[in-house]
Amino acid sequence: MNSILLYNQNPDPLFHPLEKTYARRIFQMESEYPDSVQIILQSFAINDIGIAALPFEAFTQIGLDIKSKSPFQNTFTIELANGSNGYLPTPAQHNLGGYESWLTTNKVQKDASDKITDQLIKHLQQLK
Repeated sequence: MNSILLYNQNPDPLFHPLEKTYARRIFQMESEYPDSVQIILQSFAINDIGIAALPFEAFTQIGLDIKSKSPFQNTFTIELANGSNGYLPTPAQHNLGGYESWLTTNKVQKDASDKITDQLIKHLQQLK
């Protein structure tokens, strides 16, 4: 008598547990999200303190880059200011992958953090 395998007897799952959730998010993003959004970037100065505000959960490297390029002696960032647009990974983090760089977890192009950093530095230079 020949037996027929009617279901997967492999102990390993056929897919990652989050793949279905991720696929649903991709379909939702495609149908509901706009192709582009406008964001509010703000910069402030108090004496020799520069403050950069952005509407993302920014990676530490972004804050360090802003701080190192700032014309102010002391600079810090405020994240999730005037909105919540998801994670803001650096291009290097996009290349490494991981949850924060998945489409739908972040909703920006790969070089968005560089463009945002450049704009905030311009703001800070104008304030100085």
